[in-house]
Amino acid sequence: MSGECGLRGGYFEFVNVNDYSEQIALKMKSVNLCSNTVGMLAMGLMVNPPKKGRNSDEVVRQYEGEKKIIFDGLKTRAKMVTEKLNQNPYISCTEVEGAMYAFPTIKLPQKFAKDPKHQGKAPDLIYCLQLLEETGIMTVPGSGFV
Repeated sequence: MSGECGLRGGYFEFVNVNDYSEQIALKMKSVNLCSNTVGMLAMGLMVNPPKKGRNSDEVVRQYEGEKKIIFDGLKTRAKMVTEKLNQNPYISCTEVEGAMYAFPTIKLPQKFAKDPKHQGKAPDLIYCLQLLEETGIMTVPGSGFV
């Protein structure tokens, strides 16, 4: 499996599926937006990367080198996100792995949750909206997953 944040692409394969089911799935998928050209090229490289014997040694070395730089950078940033979140006494977060998605637990003070101006809205939604307005950081409230 391979991927890179910011590039949007997808790979969908049917194996041993009848034609009718495949046609229905294709129709359903076709109504969605298509990934951009760079995302499509990246997906092509992901499922069919340069290989020795098919591509020049230089192309294979360059591909492997660039892939290592990207993955090492993602690992470094994932570790940094985990460490920085866990430095805050009101936040706990499991180790960020694979993608740049963090799932922190944020302990909101009771005063925040009981603020009359927040009535009728989940406290974590209010927190996420305030975080977006004040910092530009986009988050998703956990209450949306219940």
